Amino acid sequence: MLISLVHTIIEVRQVRGQQHFYRCHVAHFLMNIPKVYDRLPLLPTELDLVVLRPADTADRPQLRRQFNRDFTVRRAAVTQWLQFLTTHHPGYRHLTIDPARPSQLPLHRDVSDLIPSQIQHIEPEDPPAPSQQDSPVQDDLGPERIIDF
Repeated sequence: MLISLVHTIIEVRQVRGQQHFYRCHVAHFLMNIPKVYDRLPLLPTELDLVVLRPADTADRPQLRRQFNRDFTVRRAAVTQWLQFLTTHHPGYRHLTIDPARPSQLPLHRDVSDLIPSQIQHIEPEDPPAPSQQDSPVQDDLGPERIIDF
């Protein structure tokens, strides 16, 4: 998203976690007027992304690792891809890369703390109650029959 010229969606990501059970929901909302950028790369604070995360994320290493993986920015990779796109992609040829912008990106680190987040105080969910579909199959086929072909 840091090197995309056009953003037609806003991403909302909800992350929930419990002991060893992780669940992440991502919803994309189509925007009526897409944003077209002429100054790249975007900074993490400029992204149309909202993260809904549990309040105790900082205290739970397993959730912290998930954010590290999903929101890691490498300045060299972003710069290299922008140079490639401006050379080879017709949509990026008119683009001028502002040399001050890549220098504002981290060398290689998690930027989830820079992305707008809504901290939620989520109560742990109870496991779902077993339904009939989850119960063992009952033997109701009747007596065995042999069919001759």
